[in-house]
Amino acid sequence: LAVGVGLLLAAGLFIKRMSELTDTQPMPGHAQRALGELPASVVPYVISGPLFFGAADKALSVLRMLNPQVRVVVVEISAVPLLDMTALAALESLLEDYRRQGIGLVLVGTTPRVRLKLRRAGIRREDGRLAYVQTLEQARAKALRWLGEPAG
Repeated sequence: LAVGVGLLLAAGLFIKRMSELTDTQPMPGHAQRALGELPASVVPYVISGPLFFGAADKALSVLRMLNPQVRVVVVEISAVPLLDMTALAALESLLEDYRRQGIGLVLVGTTPRVRLKLRRAGIRREDGRLAYVQTLEQARAKALRWLGEPAG
């Protein structure tokens, strides 16, 4: 009985610690420089840490609190090593909300492993709604194109 209780406590502590590692923040100034000047309708964020059942909802909930003027959200996720089914479901829900609100999502720096998971879950590129790019410069160009503004 003591071993079983110990394992449950250890599992709970592990989940708590892992969820504390995952964070969603507005993109810091030094990283934003690669994006250059953006209109107020484009907001950049950074997600770091694993997105799994203990952290996915918390991390993605930050992306739901947007000003009504926002039309494109750029999210740098190169520091996200893995996603689980809970994170995929939360992302699908977020994308559905964005579709209803007319907001596009640009994911920057997805690792091959994360892209494969997204593809297998049916979360595919959709012009004006969802894009995967590798650099912040590409994200800037994509966001401006979706807004109908010149990238130069």
